[in-house]
Amino acid sequence: MKKLQELKKIVYAELMENEEAIRSDTALIMGVCKRLGIDTSESYADLALSGKLRQIENGSITRCRRKILEENPELADKRTTKIRNEQQQKYIDFSKVAGI
Repeated sequence: MKKLQELKKIVYAELMENEEAIRSDTALIMGVCKRLGIDTSESYADLALSGKLRQIENGSITRCRRKILEENPELADKRTTKIRNEQQQKYIDFSKVAGI
């Protein structure tokens, strides 16, 4: 739990200082990696093999962003929120039609 709280602080800092991180998972993950001292110019395979990726999990970073934006809705990008909500509704509608 402590690691997740620390990650949440890092994600919050990235969101506050990098507007693109609010709209883009890639920008957020890259920014968080840089803040953690991970050389983002290395290949993903090299980073994984060296163990440098053990300190993060991409899903945890985006979950932290969702939690932060839930707690601070004024930070959310309106256009991105609209697009995400539309995509979510498409999945909900599909699951109803498919009987899932």
